[in-house]
Amino acid sequence: MTDHDAESSKRVDNRSKADRLLTTAEAAAILEVTRATVVAWGRAGRLGEVIQYGPQGHYRFPRRAILVYRDAARAAVAPDRDDPDPVGP
Repeated sequence: MTDHDAESSKRVDNRSKADRLLTTAEAAAILEVTRATVVAWGRAGRLGEVIQYGPQGHYRFPRRAILVYRDAARAAVAPDRDDPDPVGP
């Protein structure tokens, strides 16, 4: 292991689980959508901060931002618990 590798692994170890960066595949799994959808939403600004990583510009997303987006999306489609007939009028 080179000094650079050791330094990089220390940085990753210092991140809390909530703050770590996710790949498009990891974000897609959490959001239950495709990787292409995650990339499109990231480019459109729907997922908050997007980080382009590496020489090929792979996308990374802060885990916390993905969880916030997922929870907000779920809340938006959850039926109102006070409504006795959530299906319709």
